[in-house]
Amino acid sequence: MAESRSKVKITNYTSLNFIAFLLSCFSGVMFAVFISSTQTYYITDVLGIGAGIGNYIGTLSFADELLSMLLVPFVGAMADRIGTRPLLCLGFFVVGISLIGFGLFVQNSVFPAMYFWRLIFSSGLTCCMGVLVVMLLELNNSNFDIRGFFSFKSTGANSLDDFDQSDAIRQTLAQASESLGLPDEDDDNNTQTNRDYDDNLEQQPLNGSLDDSEIVTNTAQGVNELNKKRNDGKRASLMGTFSGLGAVFAVFFLLRLPVWFGQNNPAGVALRRTYISVGISGIAISIILFFIAYKDDSKKLFKDDIDELFEELDVRGAEDNDDDNSIFENEDLLLSRIGTKKSYWESVKYGIELSIQNPMIILAYFGGFTSRCITIAITSFIPFYINHYFYNSGKCSTLDADKVHCPESYILSSILTGIANTSALVLAPIAGILVDRISNHIHLLLIVNIFSFIGFFGLSFISEPDSSIMIFIFAIMVGGVQIFFIIISMTMLSNIVSLEHYYPYKGAISGVSSLVGGVGILFISLVGGLLGDVKSSSPFIIIAIVNIVFIYSMIRLRKVKENNNRNFESVIQKFKNTSVGKMVFRSRSAINSDEFEEDY
Repeated sequence: MAESRSKVKITNYTSLNFIAFLLSCFSGVMFAVFISSTQTYYITDVLGIGAGIGNYIGTLSFADELLSMLLVPFVGAMADRIGTRPLLCLGFFVVGISLIGFGLFVQNSVFPAMYFWRLIFSSGLTCCMGVLVVMLLELNNSNFDIRGFFSFKSTGANSLDDFDQSDAIRQTLAQASESLGLPDEDDDNNTQTNRDYDDNLEQQPLNGSLDDSEIVTNTAQGVNELNKKRNDGKRASLMGTFSGLGAVFAVFFLLRLPVWFGQNNPAGVALRRTYISVGISGIAISIILFFIAYKDDSKKLFKDDIDELFEELDVRGAEDNDDDNSIFENEDLLLSRIGTKKSYWESVKYGIELSIQNPMIILAYFGGFTSRCITIAITSFIPFYINHYFYNSGKCSTLDADKVHCPESYILSSILTGIANTSALVLAPIAGILVDRISNHIHLLLIVNIFSFIGFFGLSFISEPDSSIMIFIFAIMVGGVQIFFIIISMTMLSNIVSLEHYYPYKGAISGVSSLVGGVGILFISLVGGLLGDVKSSSPFIIIAIVNIVFIYSMIRLRKVKENNNRNFESVIQKFKNTSVGKMVFRSRSAINSDEFEEDY
C-alpha cells in the first residue's frame, strides 16, 4: 500500500521546546537509573534486610512495571488528546514527591511503605517516559533545524531569516502565558508573524524536498527506503545521547551521594537524605518544563468534551462556529482532531492493530522490549550481582552499622554501570549515523543481537568480578547494544509514523511501544529476580536467550507484507493451521473432551 507523507505538521517548534525535550530525556533516565540502582542498597542499609534481596528487588520491579503497563497505553492515548506537556510536568512532579516520600516514610519494612512509594514513583515516571517517544515524533515532524541550533544560528525550516531565536523564545513564553491565563499584549503581532511563517512553510515537505508519495512500507525494504529520505536516525540518537548523559550523571553523581552523606551520618540516614535531595530536583524540573515544553495549541485539557457539551446544549454563537470551521482549514490539524475523537480504549486497541498489520512495527516493538531488558540488567542486576558477590564472598563487613556497609560494592557497581552507560553515551551519535548511512534495519538488528548475546553470555561466566578485566569489556558491549536497540527501534517507529495513515495515532503507537517495553522489564524483573537468588548471573543468561528469539523473529518477519485486513482472529486462525498450532489446539480439545466425560 502506497502512503504519502504530509507536509510540515508543526511550524511553531522553538529552541526552548527543543531544550525541554533534551532535558526530559536526560531527567527521565536519570531518575529511572537512580531508583533502580539504589533499591538494593535501600533494602540493606536503610531497612537492614540481608536475605532474599533478589526476590524483593524482583517483586518491587514487577509491581512497578505492572502498574506502568496498565498506565502507559493510556498515557500515549492521552498525549494524542491533550498533548505532551501536561503529562510531562505532572509526571516529574509526582516523581519528585515519591522520592521525598521514600526518604521520609520508608524506614522499617518493604511492605507496605516501600511498595506504595515505588508505585507512586512508577506512575510519575510512566507519564514522563511514556511521552518521550511522542516528543521525538513531534520533533521529527517539525520544521526545527537542529544543526542551526547547535551552531547558534536561526532555527526553523531552511533557517529563515525572519524567524530568529528571539521569535522562538517569545513564542514559547507566549505558550506558557496562555496556560497561566495571562494576557499577551503582542498577541495580534505574534499571530500575524506565526501566520506568515506558516505560509512560508506550507508547501515545504518534512525534512527536505523529497517526494515520498510512492514509498511503500510493506516490507523491511520499504522502511529502509523511507529512512534514506528522512534520516531520522540522527535525531533519535539525540534522545539516546541525552538519555545516556542522564544515566551517566545518575551513576557518577547521584549514586555517590550516599557515600558523601555517609561521611558524617549512618548509612540509612545518608541514603534517605539522598532520596529527599533527588526528589526536590524532580519538582524543580517539573516547574521548568511547564514554561519551556512544546504546547500543541490544537490539544487542550478536555477541550473536545467541552466543545461537544456546548454543541449539545446549542449555546454557542454563530461567530464561535465560524471560528471552529476555520480551524479545520488546516488539513494536518483536521487529521489530528479526527484521531483524538477515538476513545482511550479505541486508541490503544488501534495502536495494537496497526502493529499486527505492519510487521516492521512488531520488530520495532521487539527492539524496545530487548532494550528495556538490557536497561534493567545494567541498572538493577549488575549492582545486585556485585552486591551478592561481595556479601557471599565475605569481602563486605556489616559489623559497623554506623558506616556505609560495603563501599567496595558501591564503587565497583557504579564503575560497571558507569562504563555501560558511558559506552551508550559515546556510541549514541555513532548509532544514529550508522542507521542513516546503512538504512538496513534488519542487518543492524542482527549485528546488535549477536554482540548482545556475546556480552551477556560472557558476563554470566565471570565468577570474580573484582579481579576480572573481561567484565569491563562486556560492560562496554552491553551498554553499546542497549543504545543501538533504542535508536534503531525509535527510528523505525519515527519513519513509519511520519506517514499520514499512522501520524494521528502517534501517541497510541508510542504507548503500545512503551507497553511492550514494560513487558520486557516485567519479564526480566520477575524471572531474573526469582532466578537471581539461585544464581546471581541468571538475568544475563535470560537476555542472551532473548537475543536468540529476536534473531529468529527477524528471519520470520523480514519479508512479511503489510496487510490492513490482518487482525487478532486471522493471526490465530493462521497459527491453528501450522503444525505447532494443530498440536496445541488438538491437546486443548483432548483436555476439554476428558473434562466433559468426567462431568457426565
